[in-house]
Amino acid sequence: MIFSSITTIFFFLPIAMLCYFILYKITKKNTLILNIYLCLVSLIFYWWGDSNYYNTKIILLLILVNYFFSYIIRTNTNAYVKRLSAIIAVAFDCITLIRYKYPDIILTGGNIDNLIFPIGISFIIFHCISYIVDIYDIYVKKCGGGCETTNLYLGNEICAFTSFSTYILFFPKLIQGPIVSYNDMRSELENRHINLDMICSGVSRFIMGLSKKVLLADSFGSSLALINRANIIDTPTAWLSVLLYGLQLYFDFSGYSDMAIGLSKMAGFNFKENFNFPYISTSISEFWRRWHISLGTWFRNYIYIPLGGNRTGSVYVNLFIVFLLTGIWHGNTLIYVCWGVAMGIAVLMERTKVYGKIIKKLPCSKAIGWVYTTLFVFIGWTCFRVKNVSDFFEFIKVLCGRYTGELTFTWRYFLTGKNIFLIIISCMGIWALSRKKVKSFFDSHSNNVIFEGLKYILLLLLFSICFIAIVSNGYTPFLYFQF
Repeated sequence: MIFSSITTIFFFLPIAMLCYFILYKITKKNTLILNIYLCLVSLIFYWWGDSNYYNTKIILLLILVNYFFSYIIRTNTNAYVKRLSAIIAVAFDCITLIRYKYPDIILTGGNIDNLIFPIGISFIIFHCISYIVDIYDIYVKKCGGGCETTNLYLGNEICAFTSFSTYILFFPKLIQGPIVSYNDMRSELENRHINLDMICSGVSRFIMGLSKKVLLADSFGSSLALINRANIIDTPTAWLSVLLYGLQLYFDFSGYSDMAIGLSKMAGFNFKENFNFPYISTSISEFWRRWHISLGTWFRNYIYIPLGGNRTGSVYVNLFIVFLLTGIWHGNTLIYVCWGVAMGIAVLMERTKVYGKIIKKLPCSKAIGWVYTTLFVFIGWTCFRVKNVSDFFEFIKVLCGRYTGELTFTWRYFLTGKNIFLIIISCMGIWALSRKKVKSFFDSHSNNVIFEGLKYILLLLLFSICFIAIVSNGYTPFLYFQF
């Protein structure tokens, strides 16, 4: 089940959320009952698209195994046993990820075509690891093993288990993030508050995300599908495809994140932002502080800092390892590794004295930095479109003007009036909405009745257009499902 389908928008979400609000009122905010309900709803959400229930069984196994080892960490008094339990749990999670996302590593020479890959397995595993590490920190590092279960888990193991299960299964973030650490979500798992402002804000955010996905990302995707069908394309068409894919990937993923954050807010959870206008970045380092923020935060907290961060060891080695793992996390082929390595090298180069003393002091350094960053990032996204490294370099040749054969269509066929309009709207939105003056304008008018009324009329109009587009175009999966 996906957020942008008719079934989800008009049946699943209204029924699920209405029942949730009723439970919230009649149980007087009983968190245990609310968490049990969210677990059941989330399982239905995941199971809906799981034809043989195999993937759902994997998720349940992960929950049981990780909770078992967390129980040992929380209740055993032996520090060695606690540490060993944490290591075994994390190792089990990593092996599970390798088993299903990188099967050729352990099934060399075997037939992997028929293997089932659970949707969202990378996100689910990262949440499991976050839980184990955070629990270990709470019960060993911060409390010295002296914390009582009743202080953190509403008094009993049933509450503890349902809190953990809700953390893993919570359907808005289940299959595509954002990646929320257990520490960030723990207080709201145990005690949450919902009011009308949160519901209205959540609905608004959901509609904005839906509009990004359906009206922008899917439209760019349709044009890219036409380009991909052409056996031979000219150089302008190749550059157009680079632009279209970069915009599609951003609006597809940020749209999903907006919908997830909106749904979470309606349920009483406040998730941090996952995107902060990454395409206005003037360096690769800045881009990674703005793009998929939750993934960067996870790698920083659970990989970079444990390696030593910028305090111990080599900061260059630590950063390189992080970006190497980022590439591996995105895919199971060499092209993803190369992409991660390239991003890591770019970030490391920006930390050198040459970049700081020379590049930053050039005239119009910010403009130059933006051009370089945009080109590097957008061309880098091509790694997600091609099958291997060889195909990538063949595409680079086309970008440089080297293509052979007879063209069926030129760039004029693909650069339609609709594409021009959507590209202009997208770029203006990215630039304008990132300005501080624009943000302050919206903030200053947030309590204005007329302004708020116009905002909701616009949102209703966008939702109506999205409905028409969904009915006309049908099912379109989110791009990040493949990661």
